[in-house]
Amino acid sequence: MGLPENRQERPRLALHLSIVLALKFALLALLWYLLVLPYRVEIDAPAMGERLTQAAPPSNLKEQAYDRSDRR
Repeated sequence: MGLPENRQERPRLALHLSIVLALKFALLALLWYLLVLPYRVEIDAPAMGERLTQAAPPSNLKEQAYDRSDRR
């Protein structure tokens, strides 16, 4: 599939590309409507603000030394 040889094929190419892009956009909109829209997450702004301003909980993991020199 190369570039059109004459000027008569250019309008057909533009029409073909426009149709393909319109179909892709319609398919993308349909997928969004079916798969994303029903699962919209409601966010409680005050609760989220409080959650973000809280201090991080202390970690239960102990720091380990990964230096091989002391394990030989």
